[in-house]
Amino acid sequence: MKLKNNRILLDEIDKKISLLLNERFLIVEQIKKIKEELSLEVLDQNREKEVLENNIKYVDEKYSKSFLEIYNTILKVSKDIQENE
Repeated sequence: MKLKNNRILLDEIDKKISLLLNERFLIVEQIKKIKEELSLEVLDQNREKEVLENNIKYVDEKYSKSFLEIYNTILKVSKDIQENE
């Protein structure tokens, strides 16, 4: 029973993550258009560093390496969207 209940909780969290990622990607598309209008490069290393620093503080330190791995993937996908969509 505990396993099933925890899996249900994870399913709800996964749904929230998916919805938030979709929302993030929609905003990334808007940013792409703005950058194109302003003739700005896709890559902004200072902004990426800022995003990581701003968000890692919400993660338990023992998960920080995993968080960085996941979030760097999110940032990579976001750049890919800006470059290819």
